[in-house]
Amino acid sequence: MQDLGQHLKVLKRNGYERDEAVILLMRLQLIKTIKSEILRRGWSQREAAKILGVSQPRIAEISALATDKFSVEKLTKYLLRLDLETTLCVKPGRDYEKPGRQRKKGLPTKS
Repeated sequence: MQDLGQHLKVLKRNGYERDEAVILLMRLQLIKTIKSEILRRGWSQREAAKILGVSQPRIAEISALATDKFSVEKLTKYLLRLDLETTLCVKPGRDYEKPGRQRKKGLPTKS
C-alpha cells in the first residue's frame, strides 16, 4: 500500500466518499498485515483462530481480505494478540490551511 493517494482516487471513482475510502484503506492495511503474519508463521486457519481467540471462519474472512467484516478496532486487537504494535500517524491533508494570526475585533491594526 505504498501510494495511498492512488488507491483513494480509485475508491472515489467507484463512489466512495473520501472519509469512507480512508477508513477502508486503513482496514485493508491492517487486515493484510494480519494475513501476512499468519502466513509468515505457517499457521493453519485453525491454529490462527485459536491464538486470536476467534472462530476459523473469521480467519477465512481475513484470508479473503473481507474488510467489510472488521472494524479498525477489532483488527488492532488481533494485531496485539499477534504481538504486533500498531501506531497512528496524523498529519495535515493536502488541503490543510495553517491557521494564521487573526486580529481580534476592536483592536487597531499596526501600520
